[in-house]
Amino acid sequence: MGLTKATCIWIHSKAGILIVILIVVHLILHGQWIICTTKKFFRKGKKNTICETNTVTDKV
Repeated sequence: MGLTKATCIWIHSKAGILIVILIVVHLILHGQWIICTTKKFFRKGKKNTICETNTVTDKV
């Protein structure tokens, strides 16, 4: 492919940083779902009405 080892390492490092940034953004955007699902999992039987609403369709 004509790439030097240094170039491959540089691309690998930048791709890794990009992946980490994308994962953090993904977790931030879905943070409310993560919190509600975790609360539902540990409550066992009690309903949390705040988490019952669909924030994506409710905003439309």
